[in-house]
Amino acid sequence: MCPQAVAHDARAAAHGYTPGLQTLFGLSLEEWLEGADGAAAASSAPGRLLRHRPALLRNFDSVEQIAALYLFDEQGNPGQELAEDFFRDLGVAAFEEREALQASFRAALAT
Repeated sequence: MCPQAVAHDARAAAHGYTPGLQTLFGLSLEEWLEGADGAAAASSAPGRLLRHRPALLRNFDSVEQIAALYLFDEQGNPGQELAEDFFRDLGVAAFEEREALQASFRAALAT
């Protein structure tokens, strides 16, 4: 494992991130979006989430940054859901799209 990966794993463990979240943080923003879109394809039209790619890449650097900014509860404690502000900031209005993005974090938090 390269030194950067070791440092990242140590930092993630120090924050109490689950192994599933650590795996999610290893994905690029595009990989994360494509994965969430693929998981949602059974319930909605494939490719729906990909229309948010430009805004995602313009506004965020990493999946870990999204978690740091938006994965908390109303009291500011680490949470199980992405805050409503994330969807507003990204321009995601459709319930199905929101659920697909939430599901990716829920699955990561469960492992």
